[in-house]
Amino acid sequence: MYVIVLVFFLTGSHQIASNQILYPTEEMCEGDRKIMQQALDSTKPSPDAYVITKCVEMSLAKKSKGIPL
Repeated sequence: MYVIVLVFFLTGSHQIASNQILYPTEEMCEGDRKIMQQALDSTKPSPDAYVITKCVEMSLAKKSKGIPL
């Protein structure tokens, strides 16, 4: 499972968010992440605002490259 993590930066402060969707594959996550990044970049509230987006693997297994739950 994958989740999109977003970190918003504006005027020295930051916010961390997710779009609250679990993706079964990295490809599906990356597709939505790219669309979301473009939409957020085109609607940012000021020129110095920016967002970092990343697909992160979530795993129920204790030994995986992702974050164990």
